[in-house]
Amino acid sequence: MRKLRGKLTYANVMVTILAFAVLGGGSAFAAREALLPKNSVGSKQLKPRSVTPAKLSKGAQLALKGAQGAQGAQGVPGAPGARGAEGPMGPTGAPGSSETGESVLIDASAPEQPIPTTSEFLSLDGNAGWTSPNEEPGLISAELEMTVATPGNGGGPKGFEFCGGEVEIFDNGEYVSFLRITVDEMSPNPTTLATEQRTVGPVPFGLTDPTEAQAITAKFIANSNSECAAGSKLDGLRIFVQPLG
Repeated sequence: MRKLRGKLTYANVMVTILAFAVLGGGSAFAAREALLPKNSVGSKQLKPRSVTPAKLSKGAQLALKGAQGAQGAQGVPGAPGARGAEGPMGPTGAPGSSETGESVLIDASAPEQPIPTTSEFLSLDGNAGWTSPNEEPGLISAELEMTVATPGNGGGPKGFEFCGGEVEIFDNGEYVSFLRITVDEMSPNPTTLATEQRTVGPVPFGLTDPTEAQAITAKFIANSNSECAAGSKLDGLRIFVQPLG
């Protein structure tokens, strides 16, 4: 044993280790080749779902993607939706023409505002005056729109709830016509805000002296017993005049 130790050197030891490594690696490679020959692993040897897209190369993933297909047929249209709430009255349009081709002589409107609680003349925008150049009277028409509802608190000032009012139309201070919108306990769904519209005319005016300048005014007549729910309002008033002839 002492003789063997005397002959061992660092070089001898390293050569011996390398020899074992080469022989062992070759044996492992040979064993692997014997167990798994080339091209011997196929679909039968793979477990179901063992190969996922994440385990494939990018090239293989791209090869599995086909071209985009054609657009499918349009589906059956859905059922119509519920009808939306009615919108507010639009702004006053430009003066139109009568059936005879003559222009509208007066076209005035009152803007949206809270329902007045006292009787008062309404401010009118547009053209509210006219002097007939042909000494002819005119035909006056009007449109009123209000959103009204009763509060539903068990009774108005006299034990009967109602909401609304009346608009009277005057020519040079002379009464011409009126429009009234009210809702009360006898109305369908009186506590639900609803938009109501009224129209009047055409009514002749200026018959006594058509050459005199005509000035149209409108007065809201409030009722002291009227009691309206929150959101009630005067949406708009339009007054227009066309030639009588």
